[in-house]
Amino acid sequence: SIGDSVNGFPVNTFMGYTNIRSAVVSCETVPNQMFYKCPALENIDLVGVRTIGERAFANTVLKEIVIPDGVTSVGQYAFSGVSTASSVTIGKDVVAIGRNVCPNHKGSLIIPEDNSLQTIGQQAFTLSKGEGVLTLPDIVTIGDKAFMNNKTFTAINIGSSIERIGAQAFEYSENATVTIGKAQENVTIGLNAFRKTPSGKLLFNILFVGKGNTSVDYENGIIFTTVSQGVTPEEVIVFGDDVLVLTVSSYEDGGTEL
Repeated sequence: SIGDSVNGFPVNTFMGYTNIRSAVVSCETVPNQMFYKCPALENIDLVGVRTIGERAFANTVLKEIVIPDGVTSVGQYAFSGVSTASSVTIGKDVVAIGRNVCPNHKGSLIIPEDNSLQTIGQQAFTLSKGEGVLTLPDIVTIGDKAFMNNKTFTAINIGSSIERIGAQAFEYSENATVTIGKAQENVTIGLNAFRKTPSGKLLFNILFVGKGNTSVDYENGIIFTTVSQGVTPEEVIVFGDDVLVLTVSSYEDGGTEL
């Protein structure tokens, strides 16, 4: 059991210890590489922890990974090399997740709908089995390959704060449609970010209210339809590279829904 007195301990505190099987950690900051390469470590309980350092629990044999509410930051490679965990649970207060936090982890990935995530590093959850709907309401940056090969999400909902989606971020998410709450021209989207999602289908909420003739021209070569009345566009659905369906939620002066 490691309490507050451990704050300020150097990195590598227990690195390579072979006889630690369980640890209760109640210090505010878990130092970098604290339990790195502890080959017998199966269980951890994080109490009052706010920050998890780089490689803190990497190359251990944890049965499950639970990042509790209250933790705000998880350093890069924090749980890298943990192939034994049946599940990874992200607490609702985590704001930043570093690169390669749980790469190639093939267990369940649980991210609550009311999460606070703003930054997810590259390859953070490659191959994990996210279940149901992934909702990222506050996300700003999603790194390259962050959720690549995650084939169990049914839908991915990205909020209006998004600025960058890295290359191959959701590639091969074969069963998930994607909704982005921001006009595409205001988001940097990397190469093949959504390749092999269902039929190449991508949904964008368009954040404008048109008066008179309004048109949107995206850089990928798709010219979106001209709206000739004052409308509140609800979403744009792109199938493949060149077919578009525009859904209009209402006309100010009435009319037929598109």
